[in-house]
Amino acid sequence: MATSLVWQHRQTRFDLSSRDLQTINGENILDVIKLVEDVKAANGQTGYFIVTNLRVIWHSQQTPSKNISIGFQCFMKIETSTKRSIHYATSESLIIYANDKNRFQFIFTTNQTQFPRMVSSLNAVYKAFTSSSLCRELKLRTNLMRNYELMLLPKEEICDKINGVWNLSCDQGNLGLLYITNIRAVWNAETNKNFNISIPYLDMEFVKIQQSKYGLALSIAVSELSGGYLLGFRVDPQEKLKQVAKVLDSLFQASKIKPDFGVHCKINSKVSNTELKDEILEIIEYYQKEEPLDAFAAYLSDGTKMQGRELEFCDHLGLAMEKLPSGLTLQDLWNVPSC
Repeated sequence: MATSLVWQHRQTRFDLSSRDLQTINGENILDVIKLVEDVKAANGQTGYFIVTNLRVIWHSQQTPSKNISIGFQCFMKIETSTKRSIHYATSESLIIYANDKNRFQFIFTTNQTQFPRMVSSLNAVYKAFTSSSLCRELKLRTNLMRNYELMLLPKEEICDKINGVWNLSCDQGNLGLLYITNIRAVWNAETNKNFNISIPYLDMEFVKIQQSKYGLALSIAVSELSGGYLLGFRVDPQEKLKQVAKVLDSLFQASKIKPDFGVHCKINSKVSNTELKDEILEIIEYYQKEEPLDAFAAYLSDGTKMQGRELEFCDHLGLAMEKLPSGLTLQDLWNVPSC
């Protein structure tokens, strides 16, 4: 899977297939809390509250096809409050506010023994996620340097440092240094430490040598989610250019095979990660999706119907229609649940 197509940390989805519930390359299950109730929309059912390095998953123990996936990039706020639930009467609840085109509110509760662990695990992983955005996202003109040296991220190592690299983003070009690390490529201007660009391999579409008005140049394309830019750098002589392009492309390809999303967090769980993962996969691997998407509106934070969405032309219907929410297909609209 191309890393630019990874949606797990970027989107909020409902009633996922068993395939989408399973972890992807680079995604690790960090903690699992059993007997967690989804207060808002699961009719009192308890299930598994799963924290990975990219998202939170809740799925019903009784009906795994009733589930939620909340990417950490959608999170707006985490708080706790006292709520009434079917299983635990009046108890402490974890509230997650999320925004993915619509604003959502999710409320989870469990027994008082497990609740502190559920909150602390989520907060620890979310903090690690927000502090590691440089591993996943293109950054321009940000604080990357200290005393004109690159500040390294956790587990980051410099593979090469090339002087005299021209950034071709403007007509006259800018001279600077290109750092190649195991996580990203970073260019910084020689005369201005705040004129820089950090390009993680996870956000690249391709690395190649292309013709430019300045001659052959190193071209790096970034994902549409980061603007779809095509960035050009001139490296002399041509032999050095070929060497740099080869190293960068090799690291880029390696990141697609074994991505590191930069979320390094240790959770004090009594159960090993292998045991947790095996138990969850055993539950979700074989279930058949039984119900069409009908949980979406229950989580809207204001309790109202969702706002109008962007219109798009549907070739199948031959007319314009609202763009479907993430995870919903045209076929799902015809599968109306019977009473």
